[in-house]
Amino acid sequence: MNSERMYFGALASKNGKIYVLGGTNGTHYLNTVEEFDPGTNTWTQKAPMSVKRNGVGVIEADNGKIYAIGGFDGNSYLKTVEEYDPVNDSWTTKTSMKTPRSNFGIAFTGGKIYVMGGYNGTTERGVEVYDPNTDTWTDIDDMPTARSNFSAGVVNGKIIVMGGICGTDNLKSVEEYDPSTGRWTAKNELSSCISDFSMCEANGKLYIIGGLNSNQIIKYDPLTCSETKAAQLPSNIYGHASAVQDGKIYILGGFANSSCSNRNLLYLIESEGWKRESPMNNANAFFAAEIVNGKIYVIGGQDIYYQTLKTVEEYDISTGTWSSCPEIAEEKRDLASAVIDGKIYVCGGDPFSLTGKSYSNMLEVYDPVNKTWTKKANMPQGLAGHRAVSLNGYLYVAGGKRQRQNEYGFEFSEKVYRYDSASNSWSTVASLPVPMAYHGLNAVNGKIYAIGGYNETGVLDSVYEYNPLTNTWTAKGPIPEGNMQFSTAVVNNKIYIIGGSDSSSKDLSTVYEYAPYDDAWTKKKELPSAMTRNCSVFDGSKIYTMGGMLDRLLYIDIIDTVYSYSPSEENIIALNMGSGIMESKAGTKTLPLTISNVPVTGIYKAEITLEYDPSTLSVTNVTFGNVTADSNAFSFNVDNTLGMVNICYNGTQQAISSNGILANIEFDVLSSVDTVKSSALSFKKDKTKIYGTSSHEYTGLDLVNGVVDIFIYGDVNGDGICDSIDFALVNSYLTGKIKNLPGYYWAISGDVDASGDVNSIDLAYLRSYMLGRTLEFPAQKE
Repeated sequence: MNSERMYFGALASKNGKIYVLGGTNGTHYLNTVEEFDPGTNTWTQKAPMSVKRNGVGVIEADNGKIYAIGGFDGNSYLKTVEEYDPVNDSWTTKTSMKTPRSNFGIAFTGGKIYVMGGYNGTTERGVEVYDPNTDTWTDIDDMPTARSNFSAGVVNGKIIVMGGICGTDNLKSVEEYDPSTGRWTAKNELSSCISDFSMCEANGKLYIIGGLNSNQIIKYDPLTCSETKAAQLPSNIYGHASAVQDGKIYILGGFANSSCSNRNLLYLIESEGWKRESPMNNANAFFAAEIVNGKIYVIGGQDIYYQTLKTVEEYDISTGTWSSCPEIAEEKRDLASAVIDGKIYVCGGDPFSLTGKSYSNMLEVYDPVNKTWTKKANMPQGLAGHRAVSLNGYLYVAGGKRQRQNEYGFEFSEKVYRYDSASNSWSTVASLPVPMAYHGLNAVNGKIYAIGGYNETGVLDSVYEYNPLTNTWTAKGPIPEGNMQFSTAVVNNKIYIIGGSDSSSKDLSTVYEYAPYDDAWTKKKELPSAMTRNCSVFDGSKIYTMGGMLDRLLYIDIIDTVYSYSPSEENIIALNMGSGIMESKAGTKTLPLTISNVPVTGIYKAEITLEYDPSTLSVTNVTFGNVTADSNAFSFNVDNTLGMVNICYNGTQQAISSNGILANIEFDVLSSVDTVKSSALSFKKDKTKIYGTSSHEYTGLDLVNGVVDIFIYGDVNGDGICDSIDFALVNSYLTGKIKNLPGYYWAISGDVDASGDVNSIDLAYLRSYMLGRTLEFPAQKE
């Protein structure tokens, strides 16, 4: 910004510009207005407000006008309202608020502006609504909690307020207002108190940014009331503002590093489908990455200081944590890797050293179980920028850069080498049709595909298919655009190419899917920003894309970012274990195991293993579903001691060809369970497999775990027992003394006669139960 400022207003306008208004620079109150154009990265001074003020509320209505409301001018709390027209750069005074206030919450929804809470010598809880069409203010129901120095956001037409200050108390409460009903509802509290932060909405989520003593960006999901740490700011910041424009959050001004700031920070929101994961321990590019048993391994590469690395990082997907592993033997980048029998084979690479070291020909094998590296037979020649893939127990290495014979520099290679791990030996197979480096190399359905890359002619868009049986290469349909230094992943026999660089050296955010079966390309969800020299892996459910270089136009270079993406539904066969709510002493319940996204060619065989807590649940029966046409091929085995059920369908006569219920699993809650709890129903991933033919296993398999939520009839407060406290709570609820009962399952557990409502009849049954006249509720007899 042109001016340092804090406690000001900011918004992203529909015209594509960002506006900042008022505030203070630490010494003086401001009435200045600045306009930011993201397209040209320039700030322009605009017509000032008539009143200098901080703590001002700023909002845009659907008429394209910007409203500056309330604030504090250094002497008085204001109820001033001014309307700004960006088209002619002019201000108009409008009808004042009824109550002066500053540092309040402001929101726009349903054609109205909502002003909530704030401070005017005391902390306010009142809410006023402004209609821009009639220039009138109306009072509505107060917020349940008085608060100032908080933020408000709108998701799905509902207003959400959170945090702030009430007097000397810091708040973490969250409340939601529904304009359609005119009611406020208390939501789950934040994990910690927060004030003087900014908040903005993107993709149905609210991003909580900074605040007193905070340098965090927190993503808040209004549907689940859950918080996720999205990123860390360079320093603590408060009194700032933020605005969302074109999928980016601009974090503006505020108080940081002991002074009032004019800096602008940019946070890239994950695009639809792409989600941020825990970043790598170190920024890295030009590295190799593989996945083994639910853990991702990042090997070698180049750091932000352009130093080559020999480090190895391990990412545990289940815990979201990174840790260090034993290093490789050499510091190098542009190396290649593949997995054979659960071990990672790493070969070649560029030392990228001023000492004149040549490209590496070393082959090392990492055993993730024992955490050991073992050197194997060297490649026939040193390579960098080559690619490796495993097929039928062999390691194939194709293309890359090699040292010129008796000359300085390098040349591109067309050679393809095959390594036999059984004999620890290398051989040469048919060469690539053209030399290439920085390409993609993937195996699908017994064939190898070399995609894109770079050579003396420039960036390539070619695709070649290798058949090991005939030792021949065949040209296939080209990529929609030339690409190199991208990453790849194989999902359900389709190849994804992710990011990269085009023929003009522009870094790309594009994602394409290649289907070898019909030789066709499809454009998929783009990355949040351009990424190149990155790596990707697929864990059977999600693609993980990590590291590399991120859109250098934004002055971001080698990165530690990790994104995950669940490919579009048509690509992944999905197994979904149903969820259910069960009372601990009311009989069995059947939950469906469904299968979806079944390929046109059908499913020949399904092997599924499901785990559960045997101290909580037992499986009493399993029956085949509506997609298992050949019921004679359906079998199962239950072990209630280990808490495991195995289901198998072998379509010897007829394959599964449609979506639906694969099996019905009947559960019962053990009679010893007398506490409200949840019991997970989890797929054992390494023992759950789907086959298209007797020999072909699908690599894409989305496993959606279920859960049994166990409740107890009459236990309306959720403490695990039905007693006199529950009776008293229901009585208070029915007499209107309390609006809701505290337990998560109160509406179910309180309805002891299964009428669909908690009423006086339930109270009578509860009284009878408390007096020992009945040992079972009517709902338990059904």
